[in-house]
Amino acid sequence: GLGILEPSVKWQTSGTVADYDVDAGVTMSVTDDVAMPYSLWGRIKKSIGGVNLSARIDTESSNMNTFGLDLQASKGATSIQLKGKADADATSVDINNVKLSQTIAAPGGGSLTMTPKYNLASQKADITVSYGLGDTTIVVDADQNRQKVTVNRALGDGLGGGKIAPSVTTEGDIELSYSRPVGSGTISATYKPNDIATVSYADGPWKATVTAPMDSFDNYQDRINF
Repeated sequence: GLGILEPSVKWQTSGTVADYDVDAGVTMSVTDDVAMPYSLWGRIKKSIGGVNLSARIDTESSNMNTFGLDLQASKGATSIQLKGKADADATSVDINNVKLSQTIAAPGGGSLTMTPKYNLASQKADITVSYGLGDTTIVVDADQNRQKVTVNRALGDGLGGGKIAPSVTTEGDIELSYSRPVGSGTISATYKPNDIATVSYADGPWKATVTAPMDSFDNYQDRINF
């Protein structure tokens, strides 16, 4: 068998059809099974009257009659997103999530972005608030049960031009992420103490990931994705 190797192949293309921008892609997982699972997605975009519109659909080979929907509209610093599901057998469309986003100028020369979201199925709401100034952005994610604060900091050229992002939640969970350009791609690393460590390298459509779930520094298992 493939053991700890879990390779996948991704392909993506884009173009213009009748004044619409169109892009699409496929991801195929290479497994021991002869019938290799795959996923497909396609998106169409167009700007009308200064409003940028896009519609995306996703589907899986395991159920080609069900499609994920992602509808977006934006103008300037304001955007709205609707996500849902379409069932070809039942000829029905269900909208599950609504997200709004607004960016305004903030005191001190920074920018403040507020993004409330609402899940229609669970009837639960959450909000993301971010404040950016210079090379630093502070992000607060909050719902009724959990809050998370992340500080994103762009590092100078002397440190490789990367970015570092420590975060902490109200439950005491800590996470540290780091990314920097390497050659024509980007290497990223995420570490969660006593949970998981992940290192990935992405270059265009190609991505390789090494994941090491850890109970402690001395007890870990690794998994490699391509």
